[in-house]
Amino acid sequence: MRGVRAPPRVYTQLSHRIFVSIVALKIKHITGCLSILLPSAKGYFLAQDKTTPFFDCGADAVLQLSAHGLLMPLIMAKQQRPSYLNFDQDQYPWKPDIDYRKHPEQYRVGKGEQGVLICEPYKSEIGKYWRFKDTTVAKESSEQIYAMFEQYLADDDFVGADMARKYLQMGYTRARRYANYKGGMKYQKANDYKLNERGTGDPEKAAAAQIFYDLYKKAEAQPDYKQRKLNWKQQFG
Repeated sequence: MRGVRAPPRVYTQLSHRIFVSIVALKIKHITGCLSILLPSAKGYFLAQDKTTPFFDCGADAVLQLSAHGLLMPLIMAKQQRPSYLNFDQDQYPWKPDIDYRKHPEQYRVGKGEQGVLICEPYKSEIGKYWRFKDTTVAKESSEQIYAMFEQYLADDDFVGADMARKYLQMGYTRARRYANYKGGMKYQKANDYKLNERGTGDPEKAAAAQIFYDLYKKAEAQPDYKQRKLNWKQQFG
């Protein structure tokens, strides 16, 4: 039986080149421009007395970085910087000057907790109950917010219900941050936003996070809410 013929070498090289080009474009999309990542890599090549031409952006840079094991560490270092450094308020869909009860069609579900600290009057209605100092406070807070979640649904107010769900989710994520990092400080602002050491936080905040997590997931799984959320995202986003 004849074996499968191997593809010509030129095709293999071409496919690899196309793949590397796609990787380069993806990285440029993530970082804005690959050149943001290159200073430390360029320093590496100079320190090693490399004579290979160094390109600012594109597939050639990806090949060189990958060949020397520098690609993923540089990408990870870039991605670990806080996302709020690139926050564009003008492009953010949620606006503080909109009354979302009067204009619910302006509300977008978005991802995760987006808009949770902006959308009024729900920010004021729900936010005053949002606390996670310890497990006792977290239990009282989460139960109050979940009760508001159910009441918003009963009042046919999807925006309110979704905002309550976001506060429950934020109770979980913020408490987890305080559990992971001392004082809830993940980055060192005065040190180019270097990551602080993980595992230095308050253990009780982990228990508080779990309390919020349980009710956040319960809210997400509520059948009426799930259907309303699906319909809303299809119609408004």
